[in-house]
Amino acid sequence: NLVLILSDFEGRTNITELTDCDGNVFSNVADLQTKCRDFFVNPRLDIVYGELYGYNNSSTLSVPSGTTYTKASPFTNVGIFKSVTCSSSNGNFTIERDGLYKLNASFSSSVGTNNVSLYTSVFINGVQCQNIIGDRFVVNSNFVTTISLTGLINLKKGDVVDIRVRHNSASAVVLTTNNCNMNIVGYEN
Repeated sequence: NLVLILSDFEGRTNITELTDCDGNVFSNVADLQTKCRDFFVNPRLDIVYGELYGYNNSSTLSVPSGTTYTKASPFTNVGIFKSVTCSSSNGNFTIERDGLYKLNASFSSSVGTNNVSLYTSVFINGVQCQNIIGDRFVVNSNFVTTISLTGLINLKKGDVVDIRVRHNSASAVVLTTNNCNMNIVGYEN
């Protein structure tokens, strides 16, 4: 059964025409139900997902100076997954199906250096993903701060997704991650 909740913002008591967001007009509820059923039951549309996380750990990473990003792998656990290969030891996802994906990442961490800007970015097959990047300025060393990243990306089967970091200090800094989560949810094309 399909349940429709129809808002009546204009105070009308009789609905004579149904229109979807694409401008398609339906003369009756049965026509709209047929279109919705085709969309929601379509076997070509499949949700895929994966999750990596670290809980209450102290993963450390020495990040050299300069503008080069260093791969971060603070994950100790693989969460739930379907059609995404999750590797906590490599800190990455390998995509098993082409599709549009939403990536979310959150890291609670500290650095052992005062007054440093820390940059975190998603990489796909070793190439920086320009739309999923974040930065934060750390005033006091060893003060725990959080950074979150979110973005949409089109991925192909075999693509490898990971997280990398860099900073603006003249010398190497030690990054300690306490809690982290990286998850990806996609819709197969």
